[in-house]
Amino acid sequence: MSLYNYVGKNEKIMPWGKLPDIRLPPDWNKYAGDNLAKFVKLGNGDTAADGPPGNAGRPLTITTVPSRVLAGKDDRDGHTELFFLSEATRRKVFNYPGFPKPVNTPKSPKYEVREAPGKGRGVFATCDMHPGDLIWAERPLIVTTMAIFFPKGLHVGRHHTEAQQQALKLHAGERTIEAIVDRLTPERRARFMALANTHMEDGSGTYMGILRTNQLEIRMVEGESGSDPLESLRYTAIGDILSFMNHSAILDTSCIPNIKSCFDFASFSLQIYAWAHIKKGDELVWSYIDGSGATATQRQEGLSAYGFRCECRICVEPQADKHWRSFANRSYSLAHVIMKALLQEDLKNPFHKESSAGQEARLWEYKTLIASLKDLEKESNSYGLAGELYWLCLFHELYKRLGNEIKRRRYIALVVRWMKCEAIKFRPYI
Repeated sequence: MSLYNYVGKNEKIMPWGKLPDIRLPPDWNKYAGDNLAKFVKLGNGDTAADGPPGNAGRPLTITTVPSRVLAGKDDRDGHTELFFLSEATRRKVFNYPGFPKPVNTPKSPKYEVREAPGKGRGVFATCDMHPGDLIWAERPLIVTTMAIFFPKGLHVGRHHTEAQQQALKLHAGERTIEAIVDRLTPERRARFMALANTHMEDGSGTYMGILRTNQLEIRMVEGESGSDPLESLRYTAIGDILSFMNHSAILDTSCIPNIKSCFDFASFSLQIYAWAHIKKGDELVWSYIDGSGATATQRQEGLSAYGFRCECRICVEPQADKHWRSFANRSYSLAHVIMKALLQEDLKNPFHKESSAGQEARLWEYKTLIASLKDLEKESNSYGLAGELYWLCLFHELYKRLGNEIKRRRYIALVVRWMKCEAIKFRPYI
């Protein structure tokens, strides 16, 4: 089967959250059963099936990353099964600079998976961490498109309702995910099947349900690099240990997450970084929605599609929610006051050394501003938030004027860590 260069647009991406309860029609086997094209093993070790007519004859292909065939042995960091549509996608993965680089796993474990009372399994920090610290990295179990792709042969009848048509497509898409999972080693396949599934009642199927529960978008698009991710077919990954972190968010999500994920293509690995100051014993949590500025009620409405309620502090404490929603305004207002104070300095005599009275007054003002900034920092920490980059810069400037070199260096080090987080956040799509 030949491969086509492809940049996907307007493909059907699975909706976030739970789907309505839908069932296959009684005659499903006639439309999405034995008539579906089979995935077959190719001579190069890949598995492929003919794609549907709507895909312009493109085959659906699965390969192993890194390649066992080329290496002649198993990679010590494990292998990922990659589903893709075009040779351009394969090329950019295998030709990425530095690939296949070893996975950068921390030497000492910074987390543990254990029972969280009343919530099932969760992931907890085993040491204190700062924003930007790498917590864990691993090669994902599978990487696949965010859109549903099913083998050639699916068709629907005019008599099928819209819900039944959706059920048939989900069932056909299940064949594709099953083919990907079946390529995993027995151990890694068992680990995939042990992952959480919150889609057991909506027609997703076992494989599709696990995929949709645990998927993390990675910054890769189908086809050539440089395509607009908003106009292209994007990819998602299913981790192993990282899926427990993902699942812990379902059981104990937080509207203020303390971890973030990114994907390193040189090692083809998922990486989790601290996104806040984390204390030993803290649970590592994601946020499923962007709740910025939203009330607790609005955030719960956004989470309703996932079938759970958030129990984080700002969702269960009305006063904390009220203070949180006013936090940004108070933070920027204080920053405005501090910047005005800094702008009023005499450029020729910024530390007022020529006037002891003037110097004492300025130092008192700086100490007062630091105290106000620390109050905000303390409040921010109580929510589990790392704070803001401009705070750290303001602390640096104020402590520099006070002549406190130790604290000045501490805050500039935190600025460096924060910028590392921002660099992770804005890595380009390949």
